[in-house]
Amino acid sequence: LRPSMEVFNKMMASLPETKSDASLHSYDGGDTGFLNNFYSDWYSSPNYVRLSFGYNAQRFMHHCTYEKQPSYWDYGISDLRIIHFSSSPKPWEGRDTKSGANGGEEKSEGKKYLTGSDVASIQQAKRGKLERLFDTAYEASQEYHWKQQSTAEYKAYRKMNPTYEEKKAVAKTKAKADGAKSLNRRYKELRKKGMSTKDAMETARREFD
Repeated sequence: LRPSMEVFNKMMASLPETKSDASLHSYDGGDTGFLNNFYSDWYSSPNYVRLSFGYNAQRFMHHCTYEKQPSYWDYGISDLRIIHFSSSPKPWEGRDTKSGANGGEEKSEGKKYLTGSDVASIQQAKRGKLERLFDTAYEASQEYHWKQQSTAEYKAYRKMNPTYEEKKAVAKTKAKADGAKSLNRRYKELRKKGMSTKDAMETARREFD
């Protein structure tokens, strides 16, 4: 890539805000519409000037297609370089930059362009594979930052911000404990009904296996 001041100046002179004879319209009011208009012959350019899909992997497409066509993502796209978290909600929306917590109402201008089925699809896959990639990168950056602080601050940060794997481990431990409580409760119920100790335990274990 060779940046060109000449192209840059031409772009600046072509922005819709200039309202000059050279200004170009942006069909979506953003940079995508402007660039498509500025490079109006992009579709006829040779393949080597185009970035592969892995450089602009659309999160929305992943949510809508992965379940039906997983091989397209797992094998067709060899390496994801840039994930474009298009649509709403964004994985960082409502995230407190210090605590890492997701709270508050998630807001995005893009929501008004989504259908009900689109929103349902996104909500269902809200913390999917691509979101976990973002979480991993975010956690790593926060880990690095807080390690540079004092030991007390770092310990406080780690306590408030468990990683995805740590959350999974806690959830697994809780589920195991809840299962044991339910099994014990069922065992006592069966014993009250007159079942022997051995039969009550075997029955309860079968029910919660």
